[in-house]
This record gives sequence, C-alpha cells and structure tokens, in this order.
Amino acid sequence: MSDRDDPTPIAPLLIGRVMLRRAPSELVYREHLALVPQPGLRHACVVIGLLVPKGGLVRSRRTLLPRVPIYILVSIIPETFGGMITVALQRASAFADLDHRKIEVLTKSPNMVDQDVRTQQLRSSGQISDNVRIRNVWSDLETRSDEALAGFPSRVDPLMPTADELPLPEETNQSPRLSEDGAVLQIDRFRSDGTRAICDERDVEHRGEAGGRLITLFTRDGRPRAQWRSERQLYHAWLDWVIGADESILIVDSATAGNVFFDYQRDNVTTVQAIHNHHLLQMRSNERGGVAPSVMRMLTHLDWFDAVAILTARQQAGFLEAGFVSENSFVAPNMLAHPAAKPSAERERSGGVIVARQVTQKRLDHALDALARARAEGIHAQVDIFGLGPLTRRLTRQAAKLGLSEVVDWKGYDSNAKASFGTASFTLMSSRYEGHPVALLEAMSAGCIPIVYDIEFGPSDVVTDGVDGFLVPPGDIEGMAEALIKLHGMTNRQRARMRKAAIRRSRDFSPANVTKVWGEQLAKAQKRKTTLRARKLDAELIAVSLTAQGLHLRLKVTSEMGGDMRDVMLGWIGRGRDAYGRVPAQAKKTRGGLVIEGTVTAAELKAIEGNSALDLYAFVRGSATWGRTRIASSGVQMPKARDGLLPYTTAAGNLSVRREA
Repeated sequence: MSDRDDPTPIAPLLIGRVMLRRAPSELVYREHLALVPQPGLRHACVVIGLLVPKGGLVRSRRTLLPRVPIYILVSIIPETFGGMITVALQRASAFADLDHRKIEVLTKSPNMVDQDVRTQQLRSSGQISDNVRIRNVWSDLETRSDEALAGFPSRVDPLMPTADELPLPEETNQSPRLSEDGAVLQIDRFRSDGTRAICDERDVEHRGEAGGRLITLFTRDGRPRAQWRSERQLYHAWLDWVIGADESILIVDSATAGNVFFDYQRDNVTTVQAIHNHHLLQMRSNERGGVAPSVMRMLTHLDWFDAVAILTARQQAGFLEAGFVSENSFVAPNMLAHPAAKPSAERERSGGVIVARQVTQKRLDHALDALARARAEGIHAQVDIFGLGPLTRRLTRQAAKLGLSEVVDWKGYDSNAKASFGTASFTLMSSRYEGHPVALLEAMSAGCIPIVYDIEFGPSDVVTDGVDGFLVPPGDIEGMAEALIKLHGMTNRQRARMRKAAIRRSRDFSPANVTKVWGEQLAKAQKRKTTLRARKLDAELIAVSLTAQGLHLRLKVTSEMGGDMRDVMLGWIGRGRDAYGRVPAQAKKTRGGLVIEGTVTAAELKAIEGNSALDLYAFVRGSATWGRTRIASSGVQMPKARDGLLPYTTAAGNLSVRREA
C-alpha cells in the first residue's frame, strides 16, 4: 500500500530541519537511540532520535549477560549470614544493576519471614540492589491469591484426602501435631487472614506413626488445590510455576540447594551450580570428618548441571583431577561489590582486625597464638575480632590464657564489620581452607594489609607475597607472627606502598570484570544445554586384582542407555562421606555385552582412613543420559590384602575396599 492509499491520517511534524510524517499520538520522547523502521513512521530522514514511534527505537547498549531471565537460588537467607550468602547477593545485585535487569533470588526455607519484608530489610541495609527481589516458596503459597496460584502444578492426581485442620495458633503461623514421643506428624501453616494455606502430613502410611508424606495447598475457602509427596516435588513444582516456559538460567548458589535441584531438568532451563568451598579438603577425615550428606549428594551429581562455576583455576584443576567435573566447569572468582571502606590516610600500625565466623574452619586459635608471639617480641599489636560462632567461648578463654584480654576486643556480629578495614593496619587470616575469601578482597580494597595462610584455595590467587600482603605457609603460627613483626618494622612509606598495591589488586575483581566472565560462560552453557535423564544401569564384577599400582577391575555392564555411552568411569564414595572420585575406564563391546576395565590407583585408595571404607561404582554418561550403580561382586574371589587394604563383598553383595582389621 502506498502512502496515498493508507487510510490512516498522516500529520506532519517539523523538528529543526527534519520533516516527519506520522500517525497521530504514536510519537514518544527518546534520547541516544538507534532508529529502526516501524509501520507508524513515513518518510523519516532522522539520524538521531528525539520524537520517535512507540517501540520503534532500540537501544544500542550491549548486554553483559544472556538475554533471558536469570534466577539465583539459595536454601535460606538467615538474619545474620556470612560469605556464601553475601557472595550470592552481591552477584545478584551486580547482574541486575550492570545489565539493567530485575533479578529474583529464590529461597526454600520454611522459616523465612514474609518475602516482601525480607526484601525490604536487605535493600534498606544495602545488602541487595533495589533491582533484586527475594522470593520464598512458602511465602508464595501463603500470600499469593487463589487466582495467582491456579496454575501451580500438583504432583498427585487425583488429590488424596487430607488430615483435619489443627487449631489456629496465637503467636505464630504454624501449628504442629506431635506423636507421643515428640515426633512431628503434621504441620499446618496459616495465612494472615487465619485460613489454612498448607497441611504437611508426615504419617500418611499409618495414622500416628511417622511414615510417608503429603503436602497439601488449600484455597482460602478450604478446598485442596494441589498436593506433593515430598518437599523436593513441591520445590520443583514451584520452579516450574515461577519460571514457566520461558528460556531461563538458574544459578544454584549453595551446596545444600544443589542436593535438591541437581535433577531439576527442563528443556528451557540452563542450570549452573556454584561451588563456594573447598569440598575436597572437607572430605579428609583428619580435617573435618566428611562432608554433610546433602553436600556429598550434590558433589556426586555435578554431571547433571549444564555448568559448574568454580572460584579458582587451582580448585578447578583439583575437581578435574578427582573426576568431579568435566567440560562443564568454568572459573569465576568472587567479586568485590564495592570497596569495603574509604582507606584512611593515617592508621595506627599496631591496629588489626579479623572478620570471621568463630568455627573450626577459620582456625582463629592460630591467629591468637601468632598475635601473642608477636607481642612477646615487643610488637604492641591489638586486634578487633568481628563474628560469632560455637567457638567464641573457647577462644575468649584462650585469649585470656595468652594474656590478650586487654588487646583483643570481641565485637560480635556486625553487618558493617568490613568498614573496620578502612582504619585497621592489618588483618590476619588463618583458615584451614577457603574457596575465594571475600573478606580478603574487602580488606585489600580498603588498604588493610593481609597476613594470610597460603591455603587451598584463594589467597595465592589474590595476594603476591611481599607486594600487596604476606603469604604464610599453612599452619605456620611462627611464620604468621614473623610477618606481623615484619609489617610493624616497615617504614611508613613502605606500608603505604603495600596498601596502594593491595587496593590496585582488589580492583581486578570488580563487578564489571567478574560479571563479564559470567556472561561469557553462561552463554556457552546455554549452547551445550542438555536435559539429562537417569537410566537403569547394572554392573557385575568379572575379575579383580590388587597390585602395587592399585585395584584393577573388570566388569560387565548392562543398561537401558543403548549405544549412548559417551563417558565410562569407575568411581568410589567414602562410606563416611570422606572421599569421592572417578577415573576413566575402557569399554569394549563383546558377545556377552559391554565389558569395562579400569584401575583405582594406589594413591586414590589412600583416601581410606580408620574404620571408613570405599564403596565402588560404575558410572556411565551419555549425550542425554546418566547412570550409576554399585558393582555386584558375589561369587567372585577377592585378592588378598595388600598394604593394609582389603577388597571385599558387602552383606548386600557389592564390592567395597576397607582397611585390614
């Protein structure tokens, strides 16, 4: 149709020397935009946009992140929290502000306050951006309208009968029903208007006896709306409802959440697990005694995520060597959201600060010992310690015993503790292990000189010894004291030079730099997105031998995976959750089926300590399938013990290795 044939009246508009003809009421004011053709615009000769068609101009801004919704998921955001939650919230805020988008942080804790209240609390305290919103599954179920929840997917069909409503509580929104021995058999959750929102039954199999679970959502007029047989089912259904059918990215930002969501497999959702801690060291029984069951479940299912974000290159190398991850991993360090404080030009050289939870991992007893030794050499250092934890009382007693009561000030929890880095001369970090400590970046950003154990992982990826801080061999208390003495003996100019170097180094971890890394890696994860499905796998031991090189296995594998077997591995899981790893195996098709051969090396078998044992597995990963199974070994002759290690068949008929009694 020509302009003359167009029935829409065209009104001319003169802007400077540029004539536009437009349909009335279709122009809006825009600045610094790129012009694109639109049906409402005729005969435009505009090279800059001032008055333009609604929706007709597109910003030339380049986005940092993929142009899809991004959700960040954690288990809980408690009233007081440490590094992991801080990192997740800082990343969410950086993504939102730098990429001009809204970000939702999803939580699953049943004990969180109303999500809108929590969002406002965190915004008011500056812990999240105004473009970030906190969202909680239980809060959604209790506060959303019946109409909004109409599309919430049920996993029970038809709906089952539910337990009678419990009495409305007076001071809380939850009412429990207990067994005679105090076990929780039912929890009813109520809305602010007094109607029952949720009935969580835990004695479904036999009334009055714990067993079976049924979670029911009710409308405000008391009708059952949807049901789930586990929290896992409910949480997955909630994600389906929140995300919908849009292509999206889900970043799981805690290990315990990863345990629940590794099998959240949807064609439209790219999933990423963020690793925050040194789980390899946590497994060693001489350090902690094994990881939590939920963390081990996450670690043994990292294949299920489209990407795994790891904080340092050294940690990634350790994960690759142990067989935790493969090509789905990438390195993205923690970011420094903003300088912790304005660096003070004048500082008392003897004043230090420590910001750390008082737990075994942080090893604050070493910091106190180092402080005492430095003072014994005439260094009049004193330290403010921020943080709380189960070891507070023990550490205060130690400080008193060392004669430090007058020079160590226990500040407790302070959400703005990092501001103290701006006036402190130094900070001591004596942890057993870290991921990529945010407190280290915060200290350096404020010109507070770090004296830190060179542990796995993190410190040496940030600090250059003698340039912007001091690296001390792990566990070397005397070395930490000597570094403190050396710092105290430096000239003002030398200390000022080191402070400036620390500030410069901290800028390498700016939100813009780290967000760019995330953007590139998330785009790659989208391209390799795979929706995994678990498939049944059986493995039967054919032969086993134990040599100086290790445990050699030959087994027959049958599966429902057909020919889709990209990676074949032998693996082990410590019964005390103190070991996990995998090694590649060779697969060969024979008349009798698929035969797998491989060796668990002698070095890997050293993970067995004390009364622990390694349970052996076969792993198979296909392009879109995954299988893992214990190795059946009944009837197979076991080799004699060697170097104190003994392969054996368990009572369930599967292969394991333990220390010889």
